[in-house]
Amino acid sequence: MKRALGVLVFVCLLALGVVGTGSAATPSTPSPPFHQCPALGADTSCGLLIYITPTGSIGVLGDPTQPPYDSIEDTLIGVQNDSGFSIASIPISATSGKDLFGFDGDGLCTYLLNPTCLLPGTSGYEGPGVSFTNISADLTSGTVNFSPAIPPGGSAYFSLEEALATVPPFDIDPGPPAPADINMVALGDSYSTAQGADSFDSGKQDAKCLRGPGAWPRQLQQAALGIKTITHLACTGAKIPDLFADYKSNGPQINVLATHTDVQLVTLSVGGDDVGFASILGNCFLTTRSCAKEPDSPSWRNRLANLKLALKMDVYPSLRLVYPNAQIVHVGYPRIMPPAGTTPVNCGWLSFPEQQAVDRMEADVEQTIKDAINEYGDPHIQFASVIHAFDGHELCTSDSWMNPLNIKAQPEGHPTYTGYTAYMKAVAADLGLGLKPGF
Repeated sequence: MKRALGVLVFVCLLALGVVGTGSAATPSTPSPPFHQCPALGADTSCGLLIYITPTGSIGVLGDPTQPPYDSIEDTLIGVQNDSGFSIASIPISATSGKDLFGFDGDGLCTYLLNPTCLLPGTSGYEGPGVSFTNISADLTSGTVNFSPAIPPGGSAYFSLEEALATVPPFDIDPGPPAPADINMVALGDSYSTAQGADSFDSGKQDAKCLRGPGAWPRQLQQAALGIKTITHLACTGAKIPDLFADYKSNGPQINVLATHTDVQLVTLSVGGDDVGFASILGNCFLTTRSCAKEPDSPSWRNRLANLKLALKMDVYPSLRLVYPNAQIVHVGYPRIMPPAGTTPVNCGWLSFPEQQAVDRMEADVEQTIKDAINEYGDPHIQFASVIHAFDGHELCTSDSWMNPLNIKAQPEGHPTYTGYTAYMKAVAADLGLGLKPGF
């Protein structure tokens, strides 16, 4: 892609006042005192802080200077949400059997003397907008709900009868924080379509792009807690320039002249076609040629460098412009071949040097994307690795979740429906998205 697009996007961002300087960085882990809580009883701030990081992981931080606010056991707990999602609830469970929800009448409202803190809760342990549900019979587990949901960068507070653990598993085991309703957009290449899953949408535009219900983003929308809608724009064969242009009877996947403030999650798979991975894989398959020397070739290194530059200069700035409120997730690719050191099944064409080469190239693509994200420096653009999603089920295994290579068959080298399901679950785990029962 011409660098002119990158310049145009930069100018647009500058005009909107959202281009940061080189000092912009991921929010740092909070340190005491935690002022997400008010002074209350024996405490001047939170005794504990549930911290949700920019990548959606969660932990509990402690301030040893803050005793139980009742000077006995009751604990004042704050929540800081530095993820890209609004958080609607957090499940909590005492791994040591503590009766965290054994409320005995001296919640934070007893000390705060603020009647509004009772709403929507009734126990007196809720902070503003907080309620408790799903409390177990033994009072060791329950769900803390936030209404309205805690926005990115926002905070809340509440109290419990005892303290949460500040070492893993943090007493928040039943699942990750549940985001509020999410509007999702899925962009990218064939690995975000249903190519290989055998069922495509009937519309002309969708059929040309091979979009369908088997695609992992569509499966994620069905399976994950909190994803309200999905706009599925990914198109098979798409390279980075194709994201910005009319392609296969479809308009641009990324239209830099439009802004969507109501989208909270954008997923993207792109890069594999840009570096020519499909043709390289074909060289492995064809017995008259070999891909063993490809990772050391100047052309391969040059394609990786161009990929990183295009992501930093064109793709990420454009996505931030078009989706200013979204967590943007660049999703990687699964390992296609069994790793070097394992014996291929029914793939006599695949030599050990070629296995090694494919391993290296897959790692190169993943590292290039990671480097581009790190160098771009937006805390709400992250990488989701799915490289191990097919472990033991790659091509050339006895139970493969990939369509076999066949240069005449459309799905060759792409996941089956089962493969896309595994892909979906790997993305959900990386993002900390809980799945509905049965998935």
